[in-house]
Amino acid sequence: QEGHSAQQGQVATLFNDCFKCLEAMCGDNPKAQKTLFPDISFFASFMGIPNVNAADTISAIFKDNTELCEQISLSFVEQVVQVIMTFGKHARWLKIFENIVQANGQPLRQNQDMVLKELSKHQGILVLFNTVDGHNHRLKLMQARESDKPLESELVYHTQCVNLLASCTLGNNPGAEARARDLFNLG
Repeated sequence: QEGHSAQQGQVATLFNDCFKCLEAMCGDNPKAQKTLFPDISFFASFMGIPNVNAADTISAIFKDNTELCEQISLSFVEQVVQVIMTFGKHARWLKIFENIVQANGQPLRQNQDMVLKELSKHQGILVLFNTVDGHNHRLKLMQARESDKPLESELVYHTQCVNLLASCTLGNNPGAEARARDLFNLG
């Protein structure tokens, strides 16, 4: 059993290294992004496996690539939401959404609407601290420097939620603005 566990750790390290390599290949390389895009759901199937970071690779595939972002399907967005609901709240998973709702600083209205619709259906995946108790909790986390945790930071996840909602409201999209306001009521 102990040998099996060590072997699983080695396999996870190998997969993680492969994902890092693929991520590096995508940087400023639309041809590599396009080559990897057909396997996006396969890559997403690795999300949630301990010590395997497929999310950053997926984010890199979409980063500033309007052509690929416009091909996003609802089923892919649902797959990422399901990963968050199943395996917990990690900021890098939300970064995927942030990269598909805008490309090169330009909002992608269809994707903004699709992501906001899914977030509205599954509000439990958001951490917004927009109640009095939530504000107090956020302050305690800040005082405790909770954001220094590398992966499990509730505060970093909260920040990514706010950034994502802001990205979903870029451009002239009144419907997205209204939906985001409903999700993040400051009042």
